[in-house]
Amino acid sequence: MRYSSLRHDIAAVVLHRTAVLIRLDPAESGRPLRAGPKWADGDAMYTLYSMQRSGNSYKVRLALAELSIPYRLIEIDILRGESRTPEFLTKNPSGQVPLLEVAPDRHLAESNAILWYVAGGSPLAPEDRIERAEALQWMFFEQHSLEPNIGAAYFWLVLVKGGRELQQHALEDWMEQG
Repeated sequence: MRYSSLRHDIAAVVLHRTAVLIRLDPAESGRPLRAGPKWADGDAMYTLYSMQRSGNSYKVRLALAELSIPYRLIEIDILRGESRTPEFLTKNPSGQVPLLEVAPDRHLAESNAILWYVAGGSPLAPEDRIERAEALQWMFFEQHSLEPNIGAAYFWLVLVKGGRELQQHALEDWMEQG
């Protein structure tokens, strides 16, 4: 199995597990899926700075699609340094994607923070206190226990030319811990 395929499968499983955990089914929750906010002229309010091959960016794109929230997509290639330009760094000093512009000059970074933000008021964000905590528990587990190993392996083995040779020493750790 190719690592890119594995990465997408794992991201889908993580999102599916989270969706099941927090009652994705609108019929069960009694709350309809909602459309996202819009500017006065009717255009999509959100702008998502994303990298097509990023698992964290994929999670955000998937949630926006699942909730039928319109957004403008700006592709950022971190391998070409596009997240390190002065213009991008004024939006996000950490130089990472995904990044969601929620209002003019107001940006939200970190995929799970973005997920929690866009899910507010939808079936993806439980109203029950313990269910909210369980959803966050799963999101923290995914970001702390899965992403560091799977994300690093994917980056070096798939995205970086010659990365396998450069990171040969880390392969066993990634496979064991990820």
